[in-house]
Amino acid sequence: MKGRARPAMTDAVQARLFRWGVPVVVLAALGLRWPTPLPTWSHFDEIAFVVLPLGFWGGDLNPHYFNYPTFHFYLISLCDYLAWNLAWMTGWGAGAARTAAQFVAYQYLVDGSALLAVARVAGVLLSTATVLVLALLGRRLFGPLAGGLAAVALAGMPLATRFAPLANTDTPALFWTVLALLWATRARQTGVTRDVLFCGLFVGLAAASKYPAVLIALPVAVALSDRWSVRTVPRLCLCAASALFAFSVASPYVWLDFVAFWHHFSDMAGTHLLTPTHTSAVARLFEATRFACGIGGLLAVAAGLVQAVRCRTWQDLVVLSTGLVTVALLLAAGSSFLRYALPLAPVLCLLMARGLLLVRRSELLILLTGVVMLEPLYVSLASRQLLGGADTRSEARAWIQQRAPLGAWLVEPESACGRIDLLRPADVFTRQAHFLRSYGIDGLHAAYQYLATRPDLPALFPPGLPAVATQVLPGTGGSQAWMPAVRLYYEHPVCGPAEEAPMGDGDGQLFDPFSTDASPPATDFDSQDWYFLPTRGLHHVRATGPKLTAQRQAQVMLPSVRSAEFFEALSWITAAVLAARQDDAETAIAWYERVLALWPRPEAVFGSRTVAGIHGQIARLQRESSR
Repeated sequence: MKGRARPAMTDAVQARLFRWGVPVVVLAALGLRWPTPLPTWSHFDEIAFVVLPLGFWGGDLNPHYFNYPTFHFYLISLCDYLAWNLAWMTGWGAGAARTAAQFVAYQYLVDGSALLAVARVAGVLLSTATVLVLALLGRRLFGPLAGGLAAVALAGMPLATRFAPLANTDTPALFWTVLALLWATRARQTGVTRDVLFCGLFVGLAAASKYPAVLIALPVAVALSDRWSVRTVPRLCLCAASALFAFSVASPYVWLDFVAFWHHFSDMAGTHLLTPTHTSAVARLFEATRFACGIGGLLAVAAGLVQAVRCRTWQDLVVLSTGLVTVALLLAAGSSFLRYALPLAPVLCLLMARGLLLVRRSELLILLTGVVMLEPLYVSLASRQLLGGADTRSEARAWIQQRAPLGAWLVEPESACGRIDLLRPADVFTRQAHFLRSYGIDGLHAAYQYLATRPDLPALFPPGLPAVATQVLPGTGGSQAWMPAVRLYYEHPVCGPAEEAPMGDGDGQLFDPFSTDASPPATDFDSQDWYFLPTRGLHHVRATGPKLTAQRQAQVMLPSVRSAEFFEALSWITAAVLAARQDDAETAIAWYERVLALWPRPEAVFGSRTVAGIHGQIARLQRESSR
């Protein structure tokens, strides 16, 4: 074949090496991607992989959220359901939730870490499977040895290993795009219509996993095109029809709820694609490829690129066009998230294999491959160690839960950036809005009734009172249900401090402050942030994390609110809503008044907006009942 390098290794030997070596490489890739040590933290983007899949269990397949397409969330929902049934078959978790509805209530409204682990494992498996698919693609493009080398490169590439163990849509989209390229290559080589249909299917599934993955249609068209064949146009039309069908089936509410889709999609595009950044796009591109390949790998990629441009076979054009659309998207992107460069990984691996195959001696080829992979393997292992285990935010959460008494409240930045994962009324209300779409008010009422009986709920951190409310509340002196408030002031060096400065009228610092090492530069990130952004030297990344100080506020008394009591109060609110829908205004008002009487200052627990809403509902019901 024109352009294929021929090292001193027979085709039979190459085939045997591929057959026996690729499974070993895939197992090694699984080991590098498996989340050990387990990350004890989660990023706020990951909550979508708990809330959306669980929402489908209620029968409503509309995600009502279109920042991402829906296909991967459908897959995770199925995995969650299988995991739930497996848990019951093995007896795991039987004492925590007796029914699926109870399981959903806890995972959806309180703590979805168990199902987040399911989404993460699914990403690990798809990332590992991508290594196998790339090996098959490389074999079809440039021969068995090239396929094996490409698999080795992707197995140890830090750009791929870094994003495998956490929930995202980039990893599954990469899997489907490489499958689309594999079947496009098969269709070009075999001319079988079935391969064209499968190629379109995988293009549609890639786009239904992440919108920009639809750009794989261009290199697919390059692979299917044959200027000497009259079948080129019918093939392309058949592939496009198959892709559109697969996308519509896998993410149907893009069309069925087009107004909501377009609102979310255009907002995402404006934020991440059209917004200018302070860093050069070319610099970001070089930074990503340098992180992915290392110095030796970049040299091999450069050699492979020169060879591909020189030969310009249809195989080379497929690889080059794939790289072209990915680079164009990276240069146009307004966000600097490193995961946006993930679609470039298979291109870099194939070009690296193309460059390594210029070495004709087998012994030298093996030695050179080992040298080239040393840096990527080291970075992958070091990244895994850095990202796994405790993050400064999870350490801060443990610090708060161990030291803060009931009645403490947090003062923290408005941004979700850097936020500690705690049980807050505001977060429950946000999830409640999504829960209602899938399960309705009856399901929400049942969920709150169940949660009110759970003895193992994490501590609740209510919003507390404004800083101006410094008077002792009347009738609370000596009450065991009320205590001086503890104000936890929280700031993060990346996200900035809270808008409000620590109160100066407290009794002084209550605990030793929680913080990491002395204030590092603002360009450093802790593990959670480093996962998304920086690509510079591993040894220069330090744990910045949040800083916490605590002051006792002797002049402010807050109720000692337990999580079960909070959910019981929410069940009273939903009971009031149900009564109002049955035109039983008297019962509804009684439920609302019971909620307001539970604590002398309910706004310290629910927040002023929720309490104002309850008063508004009471006033409306009183007006209607008096007519």
